[in-house]
Amino acid sequence: LHAGMIALCQDAQMLSVVLSHEICHVLCRHGVEAVSQTIFWDGTWGFLKSMSLTMTWMIGLPLLAASITAHTVLVDLPYSRHLEEEADCIGMELHARAGFNPEAVPELWARMMQASRDDGELMPSEWVSTHPSHEHRQRDLAALVPTVLPIYRSVAEARPVEEPTSRPWGRRVARAVLGLAMNLNPH
Repeated sequence: LHAGMIALCQDAQMLSVVLSHEICHVLCRHGVEAVSQTIFWDGTWGFLKSMSLTMTWMIGLPLLAASITAHTVLVDLPYSRHLEEEADCIGMELHARAGFNPEAVPELWARMMQASRDDGELMPSEWVSTHPSHEHRQRDLAALVPTVLPIYRSVAEARPVEEPTSRPWGRRVARAVLGLAMNLNPH
């Protein structure tokens, strides 16, 4: 979570999208998963390094460099994008369960695309990035809205959410999303 992301959040709906996504990373223990992956692959790389040292440097070093690059592009980056996609999807459901309209979720990514274009930001190709592209996220989340909308409607019928007139909505959103996350967290 950073100031640039918060600046894009012009209302409670948008702030809830961001907080729900980040809370999902915690609930799904993505940090623990990443550490587990690192521990596993560190052992593998230790073996490859020792094997490369037994070869001549002309063969061993290029082989090691190629295997590290291949691992990064074929394992690390796709896995990281998978965790982001999982946080997007489950975060959208958290957002809806907290009483916020899931249609705001793809709208945030449309804003992100526009902000990136306005800033002249060059986005790397998705296959060399830790995150899905803004376009990919916006498209996938827009397709998910119809499945999450009934959750939002049932919550909204039980507890309508009023939209505040000024910006002190941050605390209300944080309380709603965090309260929901605490109730869903089995730990």
